[in-house]
Amino acid sequence: MTVAQMLAHCAEIQEVANGKTLTGTPVIVRLFAPLIRRMVLSDKPYPRGTRTHPQYVQAEERNFEKEMLRLLAALDSFIDAGPRASRHPIFGHMSAPERGWSCFKHLDHHLTQFGV
Repeated sequence: MTVAQMLAHCAEIQEVANGKTLTGTPVIVRLFAPLIRRMVLSDKPYPRGTRTHPQYVQAEERNFEKEMLRLLAALDSFIDAGPRASRHPIFGHMSAPERGWSCFKHLDHHLTQFGV
């Protein structure tokens, strides 16, 4: 994954956290949703090479500047909405602290991956 692809991946996940529709969720993901949720909300870092939802895969080349602005806009929307609970399309109800932690943990995972 390139840096631009990582930014697109993070932007897509943040947009879903902001309310964008998530489509094409494999049945196996739905079956293991409680286990995945625990991994997402735990203090342990994500294991390297963890598979991602098909909607989040970024196989095409991306423009760094465009994807950086997209991610920043999605983060601004998340912040502007303020702390609130919401319903995640896979994990169900998430409290404001759970939403915040999951977004932080995911961004930290990828920024650390790229040495930022």
